[in-house]
Amino acid sequence: ERLAALAVPAQSERAQALFSIEAGPGLRSAQITARIAGGSAERVFDVAVMPLLQQGRIVAFAGSAVDVTERAAAKRALQTQLAVTELMLEVSPAPLAVRDLQGRYRSVNRAWEDFTGLRRADVLGRTAAPHLSAAEQAPHRQRDEELLAQQTRRVRYEANVAHADGSRRDVVLE
Repeated sequence: ERLAALAVPAQSERAQALFSIEAGPGLRSAQITARIAGGSAERVFDVAVMPLLQQGRIVAFAGSAVDVTERAAAKRALQTQLAVTELMLEVSPAPLAVRDLQGRYRSVNRAWEDFTGLRRADVLGRTAAPHLSAAEQAPHRQRDEELLAQQTRRVRYEANVAHADGSRRDVVLE
């Protein structure tokens, strides 16, 4: 009950649940934001609680609380930064695609969808655009290998690629 009283109101039930008799044996954990310094400040804790049993009944609890306030704040800041970056990429007028080291599409923006005529749902997780033949994929794969082998920061080249509707488009890939 003491932990629940320290927890911010929205998390008091979560804190109480850590000490529930009905939950039975086993480790319980939660991240709890607690009010400290007379309620004027908040700290974030990773709390772990283990019921102690005697003759199959819970008689007490043992646990720990680790202050993760800075880590939680850094995580929130990173999530905000990633959301802003994702929004900037999405609204960019330049067609942009992000691929991983295996060449799988991880992200494409709306301009890329418009330019290629493909939907992101059809390419995310794939290693090649579904409308490109093996011959058309080869130069791109070669440039990818060059980029990885040389560990250069940039490869720039021109190509003529097929649009999903069959028309051809000249592009500069970087």
